[in-house]
Amino acid sequence: MKYFFSIIIATLNNRNSLIECINSINSQSFTSYEVLISDGGSVDKTASLLSVDYVRNLVWSKTGKDKGIYDALNIALSNATGEWVLVLGSDDSLSDIDALARANKQMYEQTIQPPFYYSDIYIKSRHGIRLKTYPSIKKFEEMYSGGPFFHHQSVFFKRTSLIELGMFDMQYKIHSDYNLLLKANRLMPARKINSAFVIYSDDGFSSSVRNIIPSLFEIIRIRSGAGIFPLPLRIFAIYLKMLSIKLLKVFS
Repeated sequence: MKYFFSIIIATLNNRNSLIECINSINSQSFTSYEVLISDGGSVDKTASLLSVDYVRNLVWSKTGKDKGIYDALNIALSNATGEWVLVLGSDDSLSDIDALARANKQMYEQTIQPPFYYSDIYIKSRHGIRLKTYPSIKKFEEMYSGGPFFHHQSVFFKRTSLIELGMFDMQYKIHSDYNLLLKANRLMPARKINSAFVIYSDDGFSSSVRNIIPSLFEIIRIRSGAGIFPLPLRIFAIYLKMLSIKLLKVFS
């Protein structure tokens, strides 16, 4: 069976959040999707969820040691067959029951298919859920000195383009997704589709307190390797704000 979407999830010891993520997928009105879950060897009974009885359209899963998030995603991606790939964290979720239906309709209507589409995104924090809106790709590139700064949860990747680009580069431990997005956008500028389809949790791996500084240095390294200005003021301000918020949360 040919699926329109492949939904890929990497998880480790995050069973309760994964249940919410799976429930948001199971409830979708649009059903031309497959689910692939790569569990890094959780000890919280995550493995008991990895069955077609619990996850609708689950076509592949594994539980066991891997070399980190991007290795887990690459393993899952190599088993995907859908036309377009959505990568979720286990603490993310689809925004509503028609999220995939709305995305499919807009993508199907496009005359030109870039390596990826992007959209607005909902961001969930301890203060609630807010809508993050992105500009057109031309404006986006101007804002970030040639390297638009996407949340990968807002992106639908063309699967064949991911394969051609070599999938996620394992030398980057935190932002291999950003590296991949920059490479894809250089092939052909991304296109924005309207609305938001995913609720992203800002408590994920890359935004944890211990990873904020290494995350910034990795962004600088990726941008330098891409031949673009390594640290625009806008990105520096994002990280400064992120660090302030996380520190306030720790000490409050």
